Amino acid sequence: MRAGGDGRAHGLLGRPSSWLSRLAARSSRPSRTRGREASSQALGTRGAETGSQNNKKRLPCAILKKGKVNLFEQSRNPIIYGGAVERIDVEDAAGGSDALAPGKPVYFSDWKSRVIGWGFYNPTSMYRCRVMELASDSPDGSFASGDGDLLSSDRVASFLRRRILQAREARKAIGLPSAQKTNAYRLINSEGDSLSGLVVDRYGTDLVVQSSSAWVESHKDVVLAALAESAGDDPEEEDGAAETIAWRSDAGILKKEGVEVESGFELYKIERNGDGAAPTVAPAPEAGGPESMESLVLENGARFAVRLNMQKTGFYCDQRANRAHVRSLSRGKRCLDLCCYTGGFAVSAALGGATSVTGVDSSAAAIEVARRNAGLNDVECDFVAEDISKFMAKAADRGDKWDVVVLDPPKLCPSAKFLRQALRKYERLNAMAMDLVSPGGILVTCSCSGAVAKGMKFLPMLSSAAARAGRDLRVLRTAGASEDHMTSLSYPEGQYLTVVTLLVV
Repeated sequence: MRAGGDGRAHGLLGRPSSWLSRLAARSSRPSRTRGREASSQALGTRGAETGSQNNKKRLPCAILKKGKVNLFEQSRNPIIYGGAVERIDVEDAAGGSDALAPGKPVYFSDWKSRVIGWGFYNPTSMYRCRVMELASDSPDGSFASGDGDLLSSDRVASFLRRRILQAREARKAIGLPSAQKTNAYRLINSEGDSLSGLVVDRYGTDLVVQSSSAWVESHKDVVLAALAESAGDDPEEEDGAAETIAWRSDAGILKKEGVEVESGFELYKIERNGDGAAPTVAPAPEAGGPESMESLVLENGARFAVRLNMQKTGFYCDQRANRAHVRSLSRGKRCLDLCCYTGGFAVSAALGGATSVTGVDSSAAAIEVARRNAGLNDVECDFVAEDISKFMAKAADRGDKWDVVVLDPPKLCPSAKFLRQALRKYERLNAMAMDLVSPGGILVTCSCSGAVAKGMKFLPMLSSAAARAGRDLRVLRTAGASEDHMTSLSYPEGQYLTVVTLLVV
């Protein structure tokens, strides 16, 4: 998986012919076009010439509608929806009838056939094309990228390796991993790292991939190899070389992408020869009990067990800063953690000096790990496996109160279509939680629903919940995901997490 040609990581667009040949002819005439447009036209010309000389077939091309081009060329939106595509040009395309199968690479261009960039296409998904690279971002200034098949896994691997290395360097810039403090963090955050559809969390020497797009599944071997190579022996890497990759396929989302998966979880071992050769990735032997799927990690100095085959990637790294915040609030307080999962907030509160901590979650498996996490940190927490609505109703009947209450429910709004229904659920849960907060106490309440964040509906909902509970609120803090969950200004939809700290009067 080395970069082709002179060893540099080149872009993937290359030798278009046919309609770009016509573009080449036009480009040979004098032109007043300047800037990015001129660069892209020249790129198209070089690609056409090279393709003609070597009789290379080109990739298919998605022709964008006239009013949509700036969304991607200037605003740099990483997702091309179906409504932005005028038509697909597949004339003379490489790959024949499979050229437009889910996850295949394509060019995209404006209505004049001027190449703007490339991405992975999916005719069955609302995310019609996931943008990978713009013409202006190609490392060598063009998409005419030297020798080799433009559809080869080697060239895709070169691109992916470069992007993954960039993601790793970005985490180093914010101090992750940090020796003796934190080695559980998000390594790749989909659109935030210009790899739409791919999420990777790192837990010490374990990597967990969350696959939710056709291209990730169809390039699985390439992604595994690129991750193994980029997470290799690096003297500056404080948590050492990665040893294991857990692959989690989101079957529900992938079905909408036109992809059926046989297994939602697979485990791979990274094998390193130590002779300078690229590492290899092979299926790991069949695991034993739950502990064999477990990784022990550090977060803000606290120890946590992460079960790699549990929900999502096994741990919610996005709440790291918010758990530290709760820890700072908890000294001498009675704390309640609702939807506690594996006890992240509860254990943090106990480490912060809480006098008592109760954690509640409907998952018995999560509660089992939560108890283990309390033991790993030598703190006492009372964990209860029960539906939080039932727990809160019974606690209210008893008149129980807590000084600090954390409410972190699962995603209640899968899309904007369900926003009104979800807001009613959020309001009911928050009103019940407010009823359990002592006068002058604190409620830390969360939503991981992107549609709620985008619609800026969370604070108005809390106002309605306060009226319903007969309480008055003061906003102390608003926050989102931890800094390793980097987002793109071109894709605000990536800002899904909302965390509000309230003084409940």
